[in-house]
Amino acid sequence: WIWAGSSLMFVTGLIDDRIGVAPVIKLLAQIAAAALLVIGGFLLGPSLPVWLSVPLTLIWIIGITNAFNLLDNMDGLAAGIAAIAAATLALLLAFYGEGQLSGAALAVFAAATGFLLFNFRPASVFMGDSGSLVLGFSLAGLSLVHPAGTTGLGLAALLFVPAAVMAVPILDTTLVTLRRILVGRRVSEGGRDHSSHRLVQLGLSEGRAVVTLYAVAAVFGLLALAFQYTHVLLSWAVLTYAVIGLAAFGVFLAGVTVYDSHQEELARRRLDGREDRDHVALRAVLRNKRQIIGVLVDLLLVSGSLSAAWFLRFEDSFSTHQLNMLLRALPVVIPVKITVFYAAGLYRGIWQYSGSHDAARVIRSSAAASVVSILGLLALYRFEGFSRSAFAIDWLITTGSLVTVRVAYRAFRQYFAERRSGKQVLIYGAGDAGSLALRELRLNHELGLVPVGFIDDDPSKEGRLMHGLPVVGSADGLPAYPKLYGVDEVIVAIARIDSSRRIEIIEACHAANIACRMLNFTLGPRMEPGDTVARPSVVA
Repeated sequence: WIWAGSSLMFVTGLIDDRIGVAPVIKLLAQIAAAALLVIGGFLLGPSLPVWLSVPLTLIWIIGITNAFNLLDNMDGLAAGIAAIAAATLALLLAFYGEGQLSGAALAVFAAATGFLLFNFRPASVFMGDSGSLVLGFSLAGLSLVHPAGTTGLGLAALLFVPAAVMAVPILDTTLVTLRRILVGRRVSEGGRDHSSHRLVQLGLSEGRAVVTLYAVAAVFGLLALAFQYTHVLLSWAVLTYAVIGLAAFGVFLAGVTVYDSHQEELARRRLDGREDRDHVALRAVLRNKRQIIGVLVDLLLVSGSLSAAWFLRFEDSFSTHQLNMLLRALPVVIPVKITVFYAAGLYRGIWQYSGSHDAARVIRSSAAASVVSILGLLALYRFEGFSRSAFAIDWLITTGSLVTVRVAYRAFRQYFAERRSGKQVLIYGAGDAGSLALRELRLNHELGLVPVGFIDDDPSKEGRLMHGLPVVGSADGLPAYPKLYGVDEVIVAIARIDSSRRIEIIEACHAANIACRMLNFTLGPRMEPGDTVARPSVVA
């Protein structure tokens, strides 16, 4: 059934590559291929009712098939992700006792790996729809096999195993679709706004961007394998954290600018005359995405934290009774905590600027939410059968997770800023002003400047690290710095510096054949109410 459907996808893709196929015809071919798998008994959640499992299976197969088609946007990306997914599925299917299907997954792995040798940058061969559709369809079908007899929470966790294996294609498709709707671009049109393109925009080379997505796929593949050897409750908790991490990464990538403002405005004008009411409503919802995503992330976080706390408390003595108590607690704890978080203002903050004040607010909010949750369980169930220590563990895990999620956005920016390519510079002044300069240079990629160290005249600072960068020495070593550190420019970041010292620094830089630039930290004159404001003259 898999080879029959894959053959249909190959023929469809080949015709599309050669002469073109209308999107509706391509979709009908995908539906027909997906129907073959359903006939062959491949279902997403075979223990679910047929009226639910069949449409979910069709949506899954068609979605993953098209996701790989979209993922084929950079040399080596689709083939590499397919190889990682196929290797993971081969091990999973072998674990399930499906030797024949495991062999099929190994065949896909071998094909994708062999192709990747010639497709990684710089590529000498390219995939086309006849390749990406086959890979997406084959992997979508192979990911639908589960161990027989899994029900309840175990089935729920295992249903996410295919999603974990296909994490990168799902992330890329979701990111492109929602972002294009938000900015008013057609979802069906091509563009350089995929996750790989956004990583390149952050300063990574195309090869490093592809390898970064390989790493994401490998991590989720390992998680899918780990689910087979861990307690189902722990698997569920780890799964929620993995989804939260992927969502945070996706939100970070969504904030990267890939088109200039003029292109975005043209896209909006093209679409505004044709969009229907539902499209407008969806765009309105997505514009408030930060608060919506924050609530959804915390919903998963609260569920995963309580599940992890329950597992840690009853690891060796976990029973059906304890599972029932957890299921009784979750419907109370989740809405209560989310409500307290909202009332405490956790969803009004800007995550990329999170600091110590935000961490203190999170700690207070988490403590209040735990107290209110316990009071709710006390009112409903008199707290009979619940473990006090489990809720103490839950508070620790929830608080740590809330803080981690809120600094993740800032951590992503810092990580990619430190790996951005550009003109290497040294910062003169390892103090507060130098710290501000470093932050501006790292986060403002339009400057094209990459700081590699500090210069400071204080001998006690030499050799020490400041924000991960070394203090290489004083101005006396300027003649040697270009050869030692590959720099040709110095940024002077000293808040208070007299004119004579400024001239000395500039002359020292010029003597070392290094360009010099001053960073100005002065405030403008104070303007009192009633002061006359000078306006520039207008020239016709």
